[in-house]
Amino acid sequence: MLSLSQSNQIRFIGKVTGIEENRKAVTEAAVGQEVAVKIEGGGVLYGRHFDYNDELFSQVSSPAVDALLPDRSDPLSLLAHKRIYRCVEGVLPRPTQG
Repeated sequence: MLSLSQSNQIRFIGKVTGIEENRKAVTEAAVGQEVAVKIEGGGVLYGRHFDYNDELFSQVSSPAVDALLPDRSDPLSLLAHKRIYRCVEGVLPRPTQG
């Protein structure tokens, strides 16, 4: 799920369903790399509802957080885990649809 932050509100944009570089499908992109991103399901249009100035971010689910930070015995991992969960579970406002 891809969202953006505008005027202190989080707005759902859609789901990334593809990334291309030079008309070839890729599975990831690095910071600064220019790629085309296909986003579906949000009814939001680039240039009309958002543009390159907006901050985009991925909404991470609780199971995804568990997969990212499996070692809860490590104090640093535990701290990172708690911080991520705090964001996931409501510190940020709920995204608005459409």
